[in-house]
Amino acid sequence: MFSVVIPTLQRSPDLWPLVQQCSAHPLVLDVLVINNAKAPLTWDSPKVRVLQQAENIYVNPAWNLGALE
Repeated sequence: MFSVVIPTLQRSPDLWPLVQQCSAHPLVLDVLVINNAKAPLTWDSPKVRVLQQAENIYVNPAWNLGALE
């Protein structure tokens, strides 16, 4: 089992399908979405956690936050 960490600014139309695909995979324990955009994100899946940031922390700190979680 493993976790998937996805930093995002919500610019890619592939974000929703990617999160859905990852959360549906049997070997994925959880999907951590690090949201660097001001617009909030929510998912109904119990396997998806959104870590909403007050401001853009940029990609490397977002990866580190995901690894820490």
